Amino acid sequence: MGKKDEEIAALKNEVATLKARIKHLEEEGKQLRLRNRGLEKKLAQCEKEKKAITREKDEEIATLKERLVDLGKKAEKALEAKNREIEVLKSQTKERTFAIKSIHPLEIQDETVVHGAIHCEDALALGNNVLVDGFVVAGSDLHIGDQTTVRGSVKAGGNILVGKESEIMGDMESGGDVTIGEKSVAGAIKADGNVEIAKNAHVKRVHAGGDVAVGPGAKVDSGIKYGGAVSVGKQAIIKGAIEYVEKDVEEKKQSKKPRPSKQDEAEEESTICDVCGGLVPAGMKRCPNCGAPVDAEVSIKRRRTRKK
Repeated sequence: MGKKDEEIAALKNEVATLKARIKHLEEEGKQLRLRNRGLEKKLAQCEKEKKAITREKDEEIATLKERLVDLGKKAEKALEAKNREIEVLKSQTKERTFAIKSIHPLEIQDETVVHGAIHCEDALALGNNVLVDGFVVAGSDLHIGDQTTVRGSVKAGGNILVGKESEIMGDMESGGDVTIGEKSVAGAIKADGNVEIAKNAHVKRVHAGGDVAVGPGAKVDSGIKYGGAVSVGKQAIIKGAIEYVEKDVEEKKQSKKPRPSKQDEAEEESTICDVCGGLVPAGMKRCPNCGAPVDAEVSIKRRRTRKK
C-alpha cells in the first residue's frame, strides 16, 4: 500500500503542477490578448493619423499646384508685356531709310539710323549713338546726344548742344549759343551768341557774336572771330588769328551793300533735296546737284531770292 500511496501522491502533485501551469498560461494569454488589443488600438490610431497626414499633404500639393499654375500665367503675361515693350523699342530704334520732316518738336530715339536729312521746324533732339546721313535743320533749339554722327551740315534757329564724342562732319550755324561736348569733332561754327568748346574737342573755326570759351586740350584749326571775350584753357591749340569783330562794323558793312531793284529780284519757289540738302528749282524732278529724284508735293518749300 505504501508504494501505491506514493504513486498517487506523485500524480496529485503532477496534476497540481499542471493546473498551476495551465493557470499561468491562461494569465499569460489574457495579458497577450490585452496587449494585442492595445496594439490594435494603436494601429487604428496610426492608420487614422496616416489618413489625416495624407489628406493634409494632398491638400498642400493641390494648393502648390494651383499656385504654380497662377505663377505660370503671371509669368506668361509678364513675358508678353516684355515682348511688346521690346517690339516698341525695336520700332523706335529701327533703321530708317528715308528723310524725316516735322513741323512739331521732334525726338529721335537712341541707336536710330537715318539715311537722309532731318528738317524740323521746331525743337529737335537726337539721342545717343544716332547716325544721320544728311544735313540737320531745326527751327528752334537742337540737342545732339553722345556718340552721334551727322554726315552733313547743322543749322538751328536757337541754341545747339552737342554731346560727348560726337562728330558733325559739316558746318554749324546757330541763331543762339553753341556748346561742343568733350572729345567731339565739328566743322566751322557760326553763332549769333556764345560758343563753348569743351576739353579735347576739335573744330574747324569759330565765328561768334558773343564770347568764345576753348577748353583744355581743345583744338581750333582756322582761327576765331568773336564779338565778346575769349578764354583759352591749358594745352589748347588755336591755329590762325584770334580776331575781335565789332557788331556795329558788321552792320555798317551790310548796310553799305546796294539793295537790288525790284526788276532784279525774282522770287522762285524751290524744294529741298532729301539727299544732299540743296535747293531744287520749281518744275525740276531731279536735283541738279546730286541727281536724286525730288517729290515736290511732299518736300518742304522755300522762297529763294535771286540777287543781282
